[in-house]
Amino acid sequence: MNRKATAVARALALLALGSLGVASRVSADEYLKLTNVTSNGFTGWLGTTYVTGTLTDTRNIYFNTPNNGSTSRFSTHTNDSSAQYRYSNVYALASPNLDQVGFQASTIRSSDHGDIGNLTLTFSKPIGNLDLDIAGLTATTMTFANTGGVTGISYGSGNGGSSATDGLGVDSATGEIYDINPNTSSAQPTTQSPLTTGPRSAYGSIGIDGGAISTITISWSDYGNLNDYGSFTLHTTPEPGTYGLLIGFTLASGSMFVRRRRRA
Repeated sequence: MNRKATAVARALALLALGSLGVASRVSADEYLKLTNVTSNGFTGWLGTTYVTGTLTDTRNIYFNTPNNGSTSRFSTHTNDSSAQYRYSNVYALASPNLDQVGFQASTIRSSDHGDIGNLTLTFSKPIGNLDLDIAGLTATTMTFANTGGVTGISYGSGNGGSSATDGLGVDSATGEIYDINPNTSSAQPTTQSPLTTGPRSAYGSIGIDGGAISTITISWSDYGNLNDYGSFTLHTTPEPGTYGLLIGFTLASGSMFVRRRRRA
């Protein structure tokens, strides 16, 4: 069941529970709210969960300090002013104005591939149903380790996919996200919808699988002598609670359970 279908099911669940006189647990979707960003780290909140992001072992990659008035895809926003993630044809949970962490990676090697740093995300309490939303990824690869409660990654939505020749690529087997064709980049400002055809950079939402994630470890690498400029944010979609079982019992089919499943 995709996110839109889940929202419809959630509303139906509430109606069913109301008729049964049963209280329900419903929470809002949560987006990263940044409190501080430096060249090698950031802090912020996902609802009531405190989040820290730290870059280590870095070579020519850094976060951009806040520039809230910019429409650049790689600017950092800390006042809910980025329009980057409003495009529902690209992002799993589109929202008009969000915070984002901008990054830049410049390379000096002529080799084909090389490590440029590690990003560690730490959460003050275990978290689930988490997505990474990426914008403008072109010449770097982010590889997720199956540690800290992470069990894998999956393609949520975006401008690429398994059969695409460019745009966002996700390899669930290796834990990598990347631009399918890094030699044909085309990125847009935050006020323009990302391209979904032709030469393009990678945009979209990546599901980070795991029901109780405490840390996320990402290895960042590049394609050699190419530069990269982009941004990212995080969001969660709450798992509906016990009303998922109740609606499965109440509705006519008797087989509808409200839970989130990753899109293929």
